Amino acid sequence: PCSRATDARNQKKALCEPPGESEAAMLPRPEPPESAAEVVRVTSESRSVKDLIEAQGVPHPEVARITVNGHDVDFNYLIADGDQIEVFPAAEALDLTRETQLGRAPLPALKFIADVHLGRLARYLRLLGLDCHYQPPWDDEALAGISAREHRIMLTRDKGLLKRRCIEHGILIRSDEALAQAKEVLARIKAGPCIKPFSRCVSCNGPLQVVAKKDVLELLPPGTRRSYDRFYQCQTCDKLYWRGAHYDKLTQLLAEITATEKSPPEEV
Repeated sequence: PCSRATDARNQKKALCEPPGESEAAMLPRPEPPESAAEVVRVTSESRSVKDLIEAQGVPHPEVARITVNGHDVDFNYLIADGDQIEVFPAAEALDLTRETQLGRAPLPALKFIADVHLGRLARYLRLLGLDCHYQPPWDDEALAGISAREHRIMLTRDKGLLKRRCIEHGILIRSDEALAQAKEVLARIKAGPCIKPFSRCVSCNGPLQVVAKKDVLELLPPGTRRSYDRFYQCQTCDKLYWRGAHYDKLTQLLAEITATEKSPPEEV
């Protein structure tokens, strides 16, 4: 079969040519520049459109829509001779609590899982009050399994991990810097209603709850006892939080991360 694939984001096109006699007739695929390029790919092998897309280096969770000969299809579509395929990224932040064009089931809640290289990103998301799993085991099979079982959005810089079939929702993180990474996530996912700053433990991801000072008095350093009266405790690991010297700095950091949000919710 022969196909023409179009990436709407980078305007990359592959023009359909008559198939060769065998897989050996596959033409070389040049590295396209940022602007545009033509790619010819010929194969005698029957394959799904998902396999064809991922062979070009695009993990399936990065795809928002696929059309073949002008009609919407899902990842299971088997390509045929002469098919004209268009592949679209998400044009705007997605609401993953609703069914998407590719038929992905809506998520029951907005939850993330981050790989071992994204520890600071995980902390930033937790500061925003977003549920982000970040703990061993770190092997790809385990991470993919947790993502699938717990319906978590996979956050990773590893294309291979994101191509695993069991992962339904995921984001390939491009930036090296945690602040920019957090902005990437919010640009891709509609998280506004779920953002509740300082409502989650940055150490273990557990929810925080207000506790009476008298109930935790013995756990507080002497200076903290004298200076602060409002405290929060993690319901999972019992870690205590209060609005100390770093509070204003953290508030400014979260304001910068959520700057693209139309109406960032107030903290709890």
